[in-house]
Amino acid sequence: MNMSHSSSVLCVIALLSALTACSKNDSTSAVSAAHPVAAGDATPSLAEATSTKGVEQAKLNALPKGDPATPVSQYRTLTSDKDVMMTYYAMSSLPVDYDKVLLNYSQDYRSTSDEFKKQDMQKALKPKIDQEIANAKSSQYIKMTWDQFRLDQYDFQTKAFPQHALTKDVNFGWGYDYRIEFSNGDDFTLLKVNDEAKARIIEEKRSKGQPLDLIIYAFAQESALDQHHVKAQILKVVLVDKNGTELF
Repeated sequence: MNMSHSSSVLCVIALLSALTACSKNDSTSAVSAAHPVAAGDATPSLAEATSTKGVEQAKLNALPKGDPATPVSQYRTLTSDKDVMMTYYAMSSLPVDYDKVLLNYSQDYRSTSDEFKKQDMQKALKPKIDQEIANAKSSQYIKMTWDQFRLDQYDFQTKAFPQHALTKDVNFGWGYDYRIEFSNGDDFTLLKVNDEAKARIIEEKRSKGQPLDLIIYAFAQESALDQHHVKAQILKVVLVDKNGTELF
């Protein structure tokens, strides 16, 4: 009788232990599923991503803005790396590095290793460089031509030509040293052409591979001090054909 009772007690204890173990395992699994352990390459949370984008957008919003109604005659034309360089120093709070500027500015300066000749050229060209920087500072409205600009096929639903060349992540220029960044480039991914007659002409030229150039009218906002880049706000764009005829 006592042995039977002891066996029953042992069976109950064993059953309770098994149930407890199962309960612990289920609880652990539930916690793990609800709060997965973060890996080293885990994707940032939505809050973190949103916060980063918010900070970037706030910086862009704080930049000075140009007036789209500014007459075309008041825009300064950029045609070379030198022009971008002058704009960079005009918008920068850093002192002018004349040696670096002259390496880009003068072929004679680049080609000589005579330090006395370099010093003489610096003295002779410094006033001219200072004047060009001053001119750039007084004229923040700039225009440039993007040769052989690529458009995608006309989209009837949006009445626009999509394009992926001009975005805020792309920089423009004639060399590798000084470049233009477009702070609102993403606003121009669809080039609207509501006039169907004009759209037909552009689509015909585009489909035949005829060269099309994009004239960009922009406002120089600031210099990126960690790079030789000028941030600019696009105010309008004009598409022209190889003869300079305005298409929109």
